[in-house]
Amino acid sequence: MGRIFARRRPLTLFLLFVLFVIVVILHRLHQTWGRNALRVDSPEPPSSWAAPTEQPSENFHGIGYLTRPRTISTTDTHPAVREYRRRYGLPPPPHFDKWFEFAQENEVRLIDEFDTIHDLMTPFWGLSPKTIRGRAREALGHSNGLIGIAIRGHKVAFVENSIGAEWQHLATIDMMGKFIQHLPDGPGL
Repeated sequence: MGRIFARRRPLTLFLLFVLFVIVVILHRLHQTWGRNALRVDSPEPPSSWAAPTEQPSENFHGIGYLTRPRTISTTDTHPAVREYRRRYGLPPPPHFDKWFEFAQENEVRLIDEFDTIHDLMTPFWGLSPKTIRGRAREALGHSNGLIGIAIRGHKVAFVENSIGAEWQHLATIDMMGKFIQHLPDGPGL
């Protein structure tokens, strides 16, 4: 009997420890939330929660809601610059005024909304330009659909080892055609 307990002793101690942890967690939850926190018959949500502003009709489709005309959030460059500084704690990039004019001409809906690009670029602020170029070079040349471009004399130049499909190259040139004159020449990879 003594040998059986000796073999099960580590398992017993582990199970006692787990039980102790569960009791401590439940005790802290009870103290933090109070006795009524986990009751099923809790009160309704506060009436201050906003109800939908528009009631969809039977023919409602989400795309119609997203594409409906709206007012542009900022209509002048100076408030847009202030908003950019307020949101991101940085001065806007060079030629922001030209970008702003381009955005207005093309009826950009959320003209001072850069959260996505800011979030995507934030990790790169800690890397040197040399490191970023090196990592981009490593990623090119594989069948991953990644193409590398450089701006040379206000034209798109494809980087060596950039093996994208022809349609991808043509689409990139076409997409950048409206604003490439505002982009500076960049270093190659």
